[in-house]
Amino acid sequence: MTSNQTAQLLDDFTDDRIEPQTFGHAQHVETAYALLQHKPFLEAAVAHIGGLKKLALAAGEPMKFNMTITLAYLGLIAERIEADQNTHWGKFIASNADLLDKKLLLRWYEPEVLWSDAARRSFVMPGAAMRSV
Repeated sequence: MTSNQTAQLLDDFTDDRIEPQTFGHAQHVETAYALLQHKPFLEAAVAHIGGLKKLALAAGEPMKFNMTITLAYLGLIAERIEADQNTHWGKFIASNADLLDKKLLLRWYEPEVLWSDAARRSFVMPGAAMRSV
């Protein structure tokens, strides 16, 4: 997408003009990227969480929202932006294509932890299953 298309996606996201059925993982990553380009991390996180919760509710699937996945991806994206601050979305995602892999977080999380009710409600640190043993 071009910078204008990314800006439009962000406007649509923040103004609740997104159809939940058309908002896939790539759009999750792109809106996170765009928010992080315009806001400090915590403000971007609040905006992204609010928008995703609204989308999940509009889709009739409020339990689909996962706090851990959302914050972990935001953290990864923010870290990658910090490493290469002067890039646009197209170049960024070409250099960070692994962010489009929905299984990326399985490098750090056990599936049962990542998809747990606790991970949906609150941020769970990687390795949480190991700490409880």
